[in-house]
Amino acid sequence: MDADWASDRSDYKSTTGGLLVLLGPNTFFPLCFLAQKQTAVSTSTPEAEIVAMLQMLKNHGVPSMDFLDIMFG
Repeated sequence: MDADWASDRSDYKSTTGGLLVLLGPNTFFPLCFLAQKQTAVSTSTPEAEIVAMLQMLKNHGVPSMDFLDIMFG
């Protein structure tokens, strides 16, 4: 996510980006990623970042909880 609307001034929508990884002392394993344009125009950088966080949690964070329960009990 960036504050300059991803240099796309035609619609002034920010871009959401996120990466979900399993991280350990000797491990960095990517599970999924998200890269998409937001559906509404944000009026500030913090607002765009909150929208990006909520999209990542809703689309990948919460569904991955089932996987983590199976893997780690």
